[in-house]
Amino acid sequence: MKFKHTPPFLFFLLFVSLLQAQTIPYTATEGWNSIVSSTCNWSLATLGTGLNENPVRLGINSDNAVIEGAFQNSWTNGAGVDAYILTYFHATNYTVELRLSDGTLTPALTYNVGAAFEVSSDDLRLYLCNGSVAGGNWNREKFYTPIDFANYTIATGMAIVGARVTLGVSTGSSDISKFVITSNAIACNAGPTAPALSSTTISNSCNATTVNLNSITANNHPANAALSWHTGAVPTAANTIADVTSLAAGTYYAAFYDGINTCYSPTTAVTASIVIVTSFPNVTIGTDPVIIQGVTTAGLSYSDPVENPNQYSLDFDATAEAAGFLDVTFATLEPNQIDIAIPAGAVGTYNANLTVSNSTTGCLSVTAIPISITI
Repeated sequence: MKFKHTPPFLFFLLFVSLLQAQTIPYTATEGWNSIVSSTCNWSLATLGTGLNENPVRLGINSDNAVIEGAFQNSWTNGAGVDAYILTYFHATNYTVELRLSDGTLTPALTYNVGAAFEVSSDDLRLYLCNGSVAGGNWNREKFYTPIDFANYTIATGMAIVGARVTLGVSTGSSDISKFVITSNAIACNAGPTAPALSSTTISNSCNATTVNLNSITANNHPANAALSWHTGAVPTAANTIADVTSLAAGTYYAAFYDGINTCYSPTTAVTASIVIVTSFPNVTIGTDPVIIQGVTTAGLSYSDPVENPNQYSLDFDATAEAAGFLDVTFATLEPNQIDIAIPAGAVGTYNANLTVSNSTTGCLSVTAIPISITI
């Protein structure tokens, strides 16, 4: 084991503490998956929880350094110790804040390295986060500090997606190697990522006065979590929208929700708008067609299209349907004339209601146009 920048009087204390060294009694689940920000040159290459090294490109002093890392998963409080921090023997007091799924940080808690537990000398190693040590030198990790999420102020529904550590000033070199989640912590199935939505805007269809958010989907849906909608950017049970099929204009927020562990992902905002339509598709029909028996198609002429209709629908009454006439739904509207299929053997006058629509705007005729066919 190499000891860097250690005052001589500390060697005796270190020798005594070595006799009490122990293996960390917790199972590591994951460490920082990425570094969000750091005032010392932390390497992103080999972060993790295994028996690996965390090389640091050195160049600045790490006293009072602030390092924030993000987790691959999101976590909630479990039973006992949820996480631990590994440090080198020069480290002094430091503070920890937890990053929550709504983007906020918890109030900081202070940890005294003097109350930390010493690690067996062959467990792990790290490169110091300090400018006074030449690159390539390393030291054993010396202490672990247990962290219980229950000691932090965490609102109901919030999950932990990262942690920020502020190092103190020590007689040697302040440092930290890993922030490790243990198997005691409970993984939030909602995950640390906001929904990636098919659209972040929505407008009413032409004839409606509300919007239906069920038409919006997420393409990064995690397993064992549901897409939930909220009236606030911070998702809670209180601002959950029970019915999203008929909503007014406004801003709504989508989140993934883990109903088992009662936690949410970050949210994605959706802007809903209501457009009031005053003019609807319509046509002026010509004379109702009169044809002789045996003709298979009747032509219904029309003129003066309004609001660019490009589809039509025919709803025949019960008598016509009994004679073999078939309803037509959103068929292509050809210019000037609608061709209507005549069933074999039909004789008499048959009635239907005609509507026209614009497939681009979603607008339909306000009033159906009655037509008849005489054979």
